[in-house]
Amino acid sequence: ARVIPDGGGDAENLQRVLRMLASYGVFEEDISGGERKYSLTDVGKTLVTDEHGLSYGAYVLQHHQ
Repeated sequence: ARVIPDGGGDAENLQRVLRMLASYGVFEEDISGGERKYSLTDVGKTLVTDEHGLSYGAYVLQHHQ
């Protein structure tokens, strides 16, 4: 899926945020083929709401500020 929108927004800043999150293990970065691509890791998947409507995202925000 394309993450960077066509037109509008600041793609360079978004790349910085994605690379930072990749350094923390939330995303996996793939730079093969000359284009950066990101995918969720198992850690990142815990922050996304699952099919039961559950997520650890709120817990992380509450306890790790």
